[in-house]
Amino acid sequence: MKLGPAAKYLATYAEPEIKIAAEMTERWKHAVVVPALGEAELFPGLWKSILMASPSPTLAIVVINAKDATRADAHEANEKLAGWLQRDLGAAKTDWGLRARVGLVDLLAVDRYSPGRRLLEKQGVGQARKIGCDLALAFFSNGQIECAGMDVTDADAELPPDYWSGDYLRPSFAGLRKSRPVVGLHAFTHRTVPGHERAIHEYETFLQYYVDGLAEAGSPYAFQTVGSTLRIGFEAYAEVRGFPDREAGEDFYLLNKLAKVGGVFHSGKTISLSGRPSWRVPFGTGQKVNQLSQLYREGGEYLVYDPRVFDALKKWNGLLEQWCVSAEDQPFWDGLGELSPLAEKLKAKDSLAAAKQSRKDARARSLHLREWFDAFRTLKFVHEVTDTLWPRIPINAALKNPAAFRTDISPARPDHP
Repeated sequence: MKLGPAAKYLATYAEPEIKIAAEMTERWKHAVVVPALGEAELFPGLWKSILMASPSPTLAIVVINAKDATRADAHEANEKLAGWLQRDLGAAKTDWGLRARVGLVDLLAVDRYSPGRRLLEKQGVGQARKIGCDLALAFFSNGQIECAGMDVTDADAELPPDYWSGDYLRPSFAGLRKSRPVVGLHAFTHRTVPGHERAIHEYETFLQYYVDGLAEAGSPYAFQTVGSTLRIGFEAYAEVRGFPDREAGEDFYLLNKLAKVGGVFHSGKTISLSGRPSWRVPFGTGQKVNQLSQLYREGGEYLVYDPRVFDALKKWNGLLEQWCVSAEDQPFWDGLGELSPLAEKLKAKDSLAAAKQSRKDARARSLHLREWFDAFRTLKFVHEVTDTLWPRIPINAALKNPAAFRTDISPARPDHP
């Protein structure tokens, strides 16, 4: 008998922690997954918000994690968090970690921080998210979670009281197969930290600037990729084989895959994140706050992509769509102009040939090329154009031109392609 995506994933690709699901018979309406590394100070705030947001039985899976090489103060904070869970929540020890029930919320704290249980050195937050999501998928496959998707956030987040109210999977507005919503994004704001206000404000602005640029250029990948703001359909999660075990960027790569199998939607909720500097991942918000704050102290300015980079992307996407209609190569190559060297680097000729050979109509060719020219290749395109044609410019100059770019902070809107 042919296995469905979830059953196949659990049998082949899931982490060993899925065995925890066999020990429990409880049922829940919702599930949320949280990785925690050195988060003893901020986790209680997240926990309080989970309790306030849970009108129905909720499962909270927290993966407390570290590697052998993790900083000593983070190991200490992990121990402190485990102690808080036992002392303040009455969590009981198990073979795999800690378990507690408070009100309508069941907490499972998976131990991947103790000696002998730690993550491998090549792994990171992606692996911690994968462990928690795999376990949630196992519960869902057992019929123990009612909703068709799970929420993924971080220990520095605070959820709004209406986090689980309303439709769980709403109509999609981005991605390649919009009729099948598979992942949702929550809007976000950052709580400022003294001394880093400018850094987090300008980085937030850049995140939206980039998404707006993609949207103006007609990219189906015009959405934020922030791992603490996700709502993921279980079946789609299994279909794309879950989170990669990366130290950073795991959210970007997962969303890139999910956008190819379904639609990305806006949840209508807004969560609060900490705007602190952080060392936890090699790149991302915390590291960017570190870098920008240092840059400002030295009198520098935040440099971002020139708006003309997005004009070039719009031109590129338009030429690809024109090619999909005619399947004639010469007009495409003639229209590239200054982008011709980039097309060669991206091996566009091979992709056009594959689309022409295997796809018989314009719609099928368009889908093929949009899967090929995905979020990763789009970012590569942006970097190449920046390196070869239009270097980065100060963020204030970028926001002045063109005026079409919005500067408010939220995920892509329903009017985006």
